[in-house]
Formats: sequence, structure tokens, C-alpha cells
Amino acid sequence: MHAGLGSKGASMLLRAAGLPFRLIKSTALGSAYLRLTGLAKSRIKTARQLVHPQTRLTWKISVDSIVETGLPSSGRFGLSSLLARALTRSDDDSPKITLLNAATALRMAADDPRVMNLDVRVVPAAGTRNRPVSLGLGFAQTEELREAVLAFNRKKAEQYVSSNWISRFTIDSFDDQLTYYFASAFNKIVIQPTGKLPLTGISWILPYYKKLLDKVGIEVQTGTRMDYNSACAPFTESDIPDKHFENGMNVLLSLNATFLGDIVQARVNSIAALRTEITDENKDPHQFGQDFMLTAMRKDGPYFDAQMAKRIGLITDIGGTFFDDEGYPIGKCPELSAYVKARRQEIERESRDKSIFHPMLDRLTRLVQGQAATNMSKLLRTYHSQDRVTVGVVYLLGSIERGGANGANLVCKALVDAAEDPEVQSIVLRVDSAGGDFVASDTISSAVKMVQNKYGKPIVASYGNTAASGAYYATTHCGRIFASPSTLTGGIGVSSTHPVLTTWLTDLIGLGIRQFTLTGPSTNWFKLEDDKLEAFKSFVGETYDWFFAQVAVRREMSEEEVKSVAQGQVFTGIQAMENKL
Repeated sequence: MHAGLGSKGASMLLRAAGLPFRLIKSTALGSAYLRLTGLAKSRIKTARQLVHPQTRLTWKISVDSIVETGLPSSGRFGLSSLLARALTRSDDDSPKITLLNAATALRMAADDPRVMNLDVRVVPAAGTRNRPVSLGLGFAQTEELREAVLAFNRKKAEQYVSSNWISRFTIDSFDDQLTYYFASAFNKIVIQPTGKLPLTGISWILPYYKKLLDKVGIEVQTGTRMDYNSACAPFTESDIPDKHFENGMNVLLSLNATFLGDIVQARVNSIAALRTEITDENKDPHQFGQDFMLTAMRKDGPYFDAQMAKRIGLITDIGGTFFDDEGYPIGKCPELSAYVKARRQEIERESRDKSIFHPMLDRLTRLVQGQAATNMSKLLRTYHSQDRVTVGVVYLLGSIERGGANGANLVCKALVDAAEDPEVQSIVLRVDSAGGDFVASDTISSAVKMVQNKYGKPIVASYGNTAASGAYYATTHCGRIFASPSTLTGGIGVSSTHPVLTTWLTDLIGLGIRQFTLTGPSTNWFKLEDDKLEAFKSFVGETYDWFFAQVAVRREMSEEEVKSVAQGQVFTGIQAMENKL
């Protein structure tokens, strides 16, 4: 959700930053208020010392340092809690930060005219072996973070028209191509002389277990609807069915179009061949760039050494992975987490007492001159306007279950807690899930509807890497749904499995089974036969019909429109938008 993550995320972060002072002002504890006032003054002094004109912002990332949420799966909802936990320390000295706050911080830095340069370095996680030097994020998550870097570049190009501002990415060697996808947004990319860059395009492997299950005496009975529903196929097929292959290739082509197209668009000025050929008016620049990348990957790849990557234009420099200070004085290179805290302190000062807001602005803007001072003043006024919206964020991550760490009951409780929080005006339901228990999905869906109807607070869905099947169903009541181009969603279909341990296996291990029942065999020791099998399949069909009907009503689609996309297909975010999902 590119736009939503930038604007709403920033509002939430900055609004939360002022909460402690508003709460203290509402009490009669004058002495505590005065002590905190003094603390705020010392903090704003620290902020002044940290953020200077032409500041170079640094950010060291390891595979564990960016997380979807720093909150536990259970516990009381609270915006101040979200902010407090989002910037914590991991085992190494790389600050841990949520994806939302990382993207928000980059956009704050983009708007801040005092920040001129951005240096990002990806390093090995401390205390770990044989783990990739990587962002550790999925495609859609990487896409969101990458968009924040591009926004930084656009803003700095406006703020420093005649200056040599830099966004620089440094790594010893790329261990995966999604990290390079992120790096491609920077105007300088540096790797070591011995480093490599893998570019294979987006791909995946699907295992099929039927022959293996046959050998160990396990038969899987399934109930499924629609030709494209592939959830059960690995257990019932020896190879991929034609319809599943068709859907998989459609998704693969869409993902690679996004992956290669975005890289080409960002690197067009550094890839010499593109600069030469793309001037031909008869060529589609986007398609030509993708074709060029595919040709380079097949001819010279898929693993490029540093020299080849620079020659093609995929990177800009070969060098060491440690920052060169380039003449910057000590103290002008704050780390991202420290910068966020400093900006928060500046906002706390204003939130504490509006009567001193304008003098504070005067003191802050003395740090910069001319148009930069005007921009700084506008920035702070915008962040603290009365029109800002406080947004609550609720997470739906992993397999959807009725109870447990990802239980529907906890998600629903968080939605209600957010709805009852008087500070919260709207709610974002952040989803990264391939589905799960349909009853649990329906429970969450009902809570989404109830919160909007009872409390009058809109709920917006934000999809991460995946939001398919039950996860999609859970969000169909949301007023708006945002997804990244590479998000995998859809999967409108229902399937269920009934694994059976065959007599071959029980004979092999010398086990005899006898079930006492009034209604016939119903456990995994026995196959479902005749009316039992029909009842099993009928239940799946009825559940699918309910799913189908709810999508039509909630997304305001005709029956024919839903039918074309409810055959179990998976879609990318781009395809889902085209199909009105």
C-alpha cells in the first residue's frame, strides 16, 4: 500500500509521539508535569545537536532487524505501546524496527530539508552462521520499503536542485535478488570486488507427494471446488494439473513484469544500453527494458560478478562495505532509529504546549536558511495540523486459527480495543496470511463488519506479501483494500482433506483397528465411503457457495464477475485490481 503507508503511517507515528504529554496535561500532577517539561527541553536540545543541515542519515540492516510488527500476538492494544516496542535492540547493534515505522521514518527524512543524504548498509546478523546477508523480507514488503526510498530520492531532487545529494546502498555481496531489488532504488549501489549479484527472476518450486504417500500407505481424500484450486493437489497428484500450471504461469509473468520493470525504471540512467536504445520512439521503454534484462540474465547471468554488474550498469561502484566519511564532521551521521527519536522529541515539544509552538519553530528554523527554513516550518505545521488522523493498526499474520497465537479471538479483541480507543479515528488491518480455518476467517470478517457498523470507524485492509483464501475473505467487509503490485491474493475457493492410513500401512506395522460408532467410520483410520464421502464434499461445496456469495455482495460485483475470478485462482495485486477484488 504505497500511498497509505506513507501518509497514514506517518500520521499514526507522529500522533502517537504526543500522547504522553497530552495525558499528563489532563492530570493534576503539576510537579510531574514540570519534571517532564524539563526533560522535554533537554531532549529537544539533543535533537538539535543530532539533526543538522546537510545531515547524512545512516541505516544498518541485518536479516532480523526489520519486522512486520514488534507487538506480541496478544495483549492490550495501544498506539504508544506500538511506538515504544517498534524501536528495540536485536542481538547485534542493528536497531530493530517495524516495516511501518521504517517506511514512515524514510518519508519523514524525505520531507525534512535538513536531511541531505541516505546511506544504507546491509550486514550479517551478529551471532549467526550461514544466514543470508539480506533484508529478510518478502516481495511485497520489500516493494513497500523500496517505494519509501524512491520517495526520498524524489524529494531530495526537489530540495537540493543544484547539490550532490546521495542515496547509497552498500553490501559486501548480494545473497538474494530481493535485496538487490531494494538496492536498485538507490542512486549509488556499492559492492565489494569479490561480491556477486544473483538475478534469476521470480520463481518457485512446487512439490507433489502422491507417489511418496502411496509408498508409505497414506491416501488423501479431498473435497475441493473449482478447477484452479490447488491447495490439495500436492497430496493427490503426481504432477501439476494443466489449470494449476496455467494460473501459476500467469502469476509468475505478472510478478516478473513488476520485478524487472521496476529495476529497469530505477536503473535506466545507469544502464548504457538502455540509454542508447530507449530513445527509439517506436520502442515501448518498459517492455524493451524487461526484454533487455531477460537477455542479460540469460546471456551473462544469472550470477553476475561485481565487474560484470558494474559494466552492465546494475551497480554503480565497487568498493569496501564500510562507510567513507567523505569529509562529514562527527555527529552529522545519525542512525535511522536515533533520527526517528529526535524527530519525535521535536514533536513532543510542540504537543506539550501549543503556546510555545511558534517560538520553537523560530529556534528550529534558525538551523536552516531561506527556502529551507520555510519548508521546515511548513513540515512541522503539516504534521501537527488538526486535520491529522490517528490510525490504529491490527495485525493478521500467519495461518488463521480459531485460537492460539494467531487466533481469531485475539484479532477480534484487538479490533474492538482499537474501536473503543477514543484517540483512534480509523483502523488499518494489516494482513500477511495465506488463509487457514474458514470459521476463524468468518469470525474476523464479522468483527470487521461489527466494528464499522457499531463504532462508525472505517477499517482499511493493507495486504503484505500474501492475503489469499480465508485471509482475503476476512477483509471483504473493509471499505478499502490496498495491496502492492507483487502481493499474492485471491484464492477464492474452499478445500478440505481427509488423510487415510491404508491397510497396507497397518498390516506393515502389525496394527489392528476397530471403531465403535453409531454413524459409520469417521476417523483417519478409515476411508469415507458413499454417503459419507458425498456429505464431506457437499459441506465443502456449501462453504464455497457462501464464500462466493459474500464476495459478490461485499465487493459489489455481479455474479458473472465473481465467477470469472472465483475458480481458486491466485492473483498478483495488479491482477486483483484489474478484476475488482
